[in-house]
Amino acid sequence: MKTLRLRTKWLECMAIASACSTTPAWAQAQDAEATPTLAPNDIVVFGRGEAKIGVAHAASEGTVAGADLLVRPLLRVAELLEAIPGMVAAQHSGSGKANQYFLRGFNLDHGSDFTTYIDGVQMNLRTHGHGQGYLDLNGLIPEIVAREDFRKGPYRADGGDFALAGAAYMTTIDSFARPWLSVEGGSYGYGRIAAGGTIDGIGAGKLTLVAQTKVYDGPWEEPEHLRHASGFAKYAAPAGAGQIEASLNAYRATWRPTEQIPERIIGTALCKDVFCSPDPTARGETTRLVGNVAARRSASSTNAGSSVRGAKSFGRSHRPLPSRSAPKSATTILAASVCIAPARDRSCRRSAATMSRKRRQHCMAKRRGRRLRVSA
Repeated sequence: MKTLRLRTKWLECMAIASACSTTPAWAQAQDAEATPTLAPNDIVVFGRGEAKIGVAHAASEGTVAGADLLVRPLLRVAELLEAIPGMVAAQHSGSGKANQYFLRGFNLDHGSDFTTYIDGVQMNLRTHGHGQGYLDLNGLIPEIVAREDFRKGPYRADGGDFALAGAAYMTTIDSFARPWLSVEGGSYGYGRIAAGGTIDGIGAGKLTLVAQTKVYDGPWEEPEHLRHASGFAKYAAPAGAGQIEASLNAYRATWRPTEQIPERIIGTALCKDVFCSPDPTARGETTRLVGNVAARRSASSTNAGSSVRGAKSFGRSHRPLPSRSAPKSATTILAASVCIAPARDRSCRRSAATMSRKRRQHCMAKRRGRRLRVSA
């Protein structure tokens, strides 16, 4: 009897052990077949990595692309550079003026020590009333940027002029998967309309077209009255082991800047609060045209680029689904630029008798600085 009870207990233990050993396999099979679902309050965290060992010359070099750019909310287009760790892009004197840049806490002025290339063409103006290296990215359309490679620190001489503190190399998209339209609106009279698409079958390649227009008044006593229009066109066609690319970017903006004010006048009859505009006569106007032609190969590439840029300064200053291609290296073998930047001030057209002494001195300095600037 005792032997029978022991045998019964032994069989029960074997059955339980057998069930326990087969349950995980069955559960794993069920989990593999099931589609995971997310609760409404779940937070999804995604990341991206890129092999930089043997490619990057320093730990402060890197790349930003894909969703890291598409999901980034932008108050101003130069904030694309804020994807670089430690980079800050501030703004003053209106939305048409180049940003004030800071890297690792150091003031880079309007780009004098930080250079940016777009498809191998340097965007810094070699000479400008605000100092050499003036970097105005306001004409850049965010949706056309496919990737952004960056370097921080004076590690590489191939960055050229203005790359003392760092450099960014932006690459534009080759095509869009489908046409798109974006309509935005916000506070203080902000509005933006942008659209783009790709036309296939133009010769042997594709033609990508993007355009945008923006308006903005800001919180200032004197409305900024920004009127911005920009366009981008790029044609890409296969050529042997690589492809030929030709792009054109046009940009024009007008605005009424509210300048810096001395703190001591805030709260007086001249300036009721920090949004006051003591000088409502200041005006800004910028026009720029950038063209680029490049021949690229898959492993390495050569770039023959030319840029014709007109930049006029008046006043006191002056996301869709693209078809992403594999990262392409770029070597610029020729880059020439012509910059026409007459320094004029619309408010200087008034009679000298109606100007203050400070304004007359300002206008005289502007007239002396009017010249044609050409660099290559």
